[in-house]
Amino acid sequence: MQWVFIIGDSTVSTDSFSDMEFCGSVRKIRDKDWLEIGYADKEYAVFEEYTADMKAEFEPLGFERYLRQIPFAEPKWFMLRYSSIEILKRIIGEKDFPANVMIDCDGTDLGLGEIIGESRLIENNIGEYNGLIE
Repeated sequence: MQWVFIIGDSTVSTDSFSDMEFCGSVRKIRDKDWLEIGYADKEYAVFEEYTADMKAEFEPLGFERYLRQIPFAEPKWFMLRYSSIEILKRIIGEKDFPANVMIDCDGTDLGLGEIIGESRLIENNIGEYNGLIE
């Protein structure tokens, strides 16, 4: 399983993703706090609001640096777990993917800038400044 964080402002919710079309999907299962999208050949994606304290995941200075890259006063984090990079690219390339979100790929270049633009990607290379507690 692979994952990225989607970060939005206070208006973004699981409903923001649930309302999407998800072209090529074969099922959509919605619960209060998560949304699962199923595709053919056991491909999938799961959106889940990340309710843990993000600040607790970082060293103090690392979290401050991280927040400076986020343009939202009260950011909300969602973990998007996905079965393949193709599914991830398909989802963020959907015409109704929320425009008021950013994506944190944890410093990994997944080629998403070509799809949504580099300005919507968070530069969070953990190894570069050791901002995240392992």
